[in-house]
Amino acid sequence: MKLKSASLQTLNPRHFMLASALLITSACQANDQVSAETTHLEESSTVKVEESSTIKEKESSAMKVNQTAECPIISSSNWSAQIETSEQGRSMLAIKGDIELPSPGYSVVLEPGIADKSATPSQHFNLKAKQLDGMYIQMITPMTLEHSAPAIAKQYRSIVIHCGDQIIASIDNVAAQ
Repeated sequence: MKLKSASLQTLNPRHFMLASALLITSACQANDQVSAETTHLEESSTVKVEESSTIKEKESSAMKVNQTAECPIISSSNWSAQIETSEQGRSMLAIKGDIELPSPGYSVVLEPGIADKSATPSQHFNLKAKQLDGMYIQMITPMTLEHSAPAIAKQYRSIVIHCGDQIIASIDNVAAQ
């Protein structure tokens, strides 16, 4: 039922209330239909998101890390280590790995930690992430870390990477290549 604005003014109060109620009912029904379609779309997109994240997890071998104040990284993957010879003839331990941070507002370093004194030692490294001053967009930020330091042995039993109180990677049997 379409009513012109001029005809609304000529209606008696009872008819005006009835016409207003019809318009409100029509608007509510249209809103319910839009709401139902939106809910259906949200359910569809939720299923799609879950399917794509499941696929992504299967493709990636990234280790999920429990974020803490000492360790803000989200995930860690693709860690490798090898002993290389520098231009000066020194043996250098080269470590490389990928991490994801919650924003680009971090400075990250890998610091040498303790090593045992065996012929083929196990060397520990600490990943230190420091939040930078300023405002940064909150988005998952991938980063590749590379660290090179003088090798303390010709071969390592393992290289263990720590972040806060967590072990995020362990690389076994590291030797010269």
